[in-house]
Formats: sequence, structure tokens, C-alpha cells
Amino acid sequence: MEKWSDEWKRDQLNQLRTEWAGCKRCKLCETRKNVVFGEGNVSADILFIGEAPGKEEDISGTPFCGDSGNLFHGLLLATKIKLESVFITNLLGCQPPENRHPQREERDACLARVFNIIYLIDPLLIVPMGDIALKALAKGRDWAITEQQGELFSSPHPSFKIAGDQNGLEIPGLIFPKNDEAKRKHCLEYDMLPIVHPAFILKEDSFDSQTKKFESKGWAESTVLILNRIRQLIEQIHTEHENVRRHA
Repeated sequence: MEKWSDEWKRDQLNQLRTEWAGCKRCKLCETRKNVVFGEGNVSADILFIGEAPGKEEDISGTPFCGDSGNLFHGLLLATKIKLESVFITNLLGCQPPENRHPQREERDACLARVFNIIYLIDPLLIVPMGDIALKALAKGRDWAITEQQGELFSSPHPSFKIAGDQNGLEIPGLIFPKNDEAKRKHCLEYDMLPIVHPAFILKEDSFDSQTKKFESKGWAESTVLILNRIRQLIEQIHTEHENVRRHA
């Protein structure tokens, strides 16, 4: 099995999934039904990272399968981003009781899973969905999602130590990318472009499931514009660069 092949990545992710299936790193293990690990293309160009599983996800073990998931899938369809071409996971693998916001120790306990997924998927672009995912992945930048959505930025990968970082844990031993060129080899960064969480859109914009129309405050429309920009950005990268994968 060749390292960094799709087969190898799939095997590594399955091992990671098995390792985290019985996770007891925080108290959420006492109330969850399933660890929602993540699913999608093992060599995805785009990695979507939400906040935490909801009730339906906790029951099924599948990310984004409830109302928020239905809206998310619709947004991808509207912007011609194929679901089978992306990978989707959450910052937390377990549902917090009553869908409350994750606590700091719960988030930190799950970061190693997220960082390993980033390492194995090796995406061209990470899309944090929502305020909590953005703050955890932006490494020390206390940004609000409503102000930062649609703004492209680079963030050091999880194994890169930042002096004074108060917003994330260093995970030792993961030094990546390995065989990169130009910026990423020297800066050790991943490009990120955040969007608001679909649950926020459902709350702020009234969506009629029958007519498929919004009584909107503009969040759905702005998210569609951002997702279109993301698709165009990925297409541009593939057009301008013959080999865009880190692990060649």
C-alpha cells in the first residue's frame, strides 16, 4: 500500500475512526450515543469543519444529516460543489447535552482527532463553519464569524507552536506538510475561508421546505456567494498548478 495513496489514507482514517469510537477523553462520553467522526472524500480539496453533532447526527453517527445538514447539502448543490468531492467533520465528535456550546475542555479533548483528519486529508482549503470552529482553528485570533466569513486567511498547522497561543493546543509529532514547495513548506500554513454555520442560517433566515425559498436576512445568499468563490478558487488552483497535492 503506497503511502499517501487514497487506499492508504482510507486505511489510516479507518484506524483513527476505530481509535476514537470509544473515546472517553471528556465527560461527553457519558451522554453521547455515537462519536461522529467525519465522512467524505479522503483526498478532498475542501475540508468543512462544523462545531458539534446535533441530535440526528448523534443517533446516526453521520455528520450533517439533520435540518442543518439538509440545508448544507442544498447550499453545496446550489453552488455546484459535489458532496462526494469534499470531507465533512465537526470540531467535536460528540453532541453536547441540549446542544449547548462546547466547553473549552471538551473542545481541547477533541482537537487531536481534528488535527489528524487535517493531516490525512491534506486539503487545499479548510472551511470552518461557525464561530466556535473558527476560533479553534484560527490559532489565537479571537474573530467573530459574522465579521470574518468569506475572508481568506492562512493559519499555522496544529503542530506549529505559536508563542502566547491561548486558543488551541499544540499536538506534538505531527509536522506537515512533508513534500511541499514554496509558501507552505516554509510557512507551514493552511488556507482557510470561514462561513456561518447552517444552523445559524436556519435560525436567522426562515426557510420554507416546500417552496425551497427563504424569507431571508441575507445569510443564505451571502453563504452561496462565498461557496461559489470557494469553488472558483479551487478551480483556479488546479488550472494554475499542475501538482497541487502536498504529499506527491
